[in-house]
Amino acid sequence: YMATYKAYTDRGNWLFDAQDDSDAMRLALFYCWRDGEHLRHITLHGGGYTLRLVKQKGTSINSRI
Repeated sequence: YMATYKAYTDRGNWLFDAQDDSDAMRLALFYCWRDGEHLRHITLHGGGYTLRLVKQKGTSINSRI
């Protein structure tokens, strides 16, 4: 089942369809990379919740290995 998401960037916002949250993040990052935009966040269109990429201070991807 496809859902509609809204991506917010440094140049504005746009709607796109994705299969799930992971697919939405992947597609938004790809389109931003392709078009030279900076992704701010993604929302499930029509309300619900917001998806963001964040880095928490004091964490490392290697700290779990």
